[in-house]
Amino acid sequence: MHHPGWGYRLWTDADSRAFLQEHYPWFLPVYDGYPEAIMRADAIRYFLLDHFGGLYVDLNFECLKPVTEILDGHDLVLGCEPDAHTRLLLARQRGFDRIVGNAFIASRPGHPFWAHVHRRLVATHKLPSALDVTGPFFLTRAIDSAPESDSITVLGPEVLYPEVSPYATELFGPQGAGRSQRHRRPASPGEGSRPDGFRRLTAPSRRWSEAALVP
Repeated sequence: MHHPGWGYRLWTDADSRAFLQEHYPWFLPVYDGYPEAIMRADAIRYFLLDHFGGLYVDLNFECLKPVTEILDGHDLVLGCEPDAHTRLLLARQRGFDRIVGNAFIASRPGHPFWAHVHRRLVATHKLPSALDVTGPFFLTRAIDSAPESDSITVLGPEVLYPEVSPYATELFGPQGAGRSQRHRRPASPGEGSRPDGFRRLTAPSRRWSEAALVP
């Protein structure tokens, strides 16, 4: 464990809704109306970070070294997804030259960016794609339109995604990075482990990649 003094909490669906009911009840009609569970899973992190602050990390990340060096002195830290993701058809259709991921986010409580995000969640909740409603495409646009961006740190993809899964390497080609740069490596719980320490993409990730690839 790289951070033995840190607390950890896993938020269940029931926990998340109860939290919103207590602290952000105005958002429940939107939250309950989302047609996909991933939209609720995406949205709740933006409220938890606003209220508590701290570090949100998806379950399919592995910590390879302490992250304090990339967090210290910053109010809000996010990271770009691998550059290969911008070659997906869905990303190209939207004109993205970078995609800000929502799988790793660190924030102080009450950062003004989250109020901006909450307003955009209401504005986008009727869009058809989870990527645009609550996911990385949504977050990328929120970053680009943030009224107070000086206190927002967006890390390059090599910091949070120094290695990609073998399946993604097949699709996009190799991505190089020195071991000393690596902070976290994606892996997918619930799928079988590979001998090299990676795990297979989850089914939703695979469907997204296969459906959206540029020929």
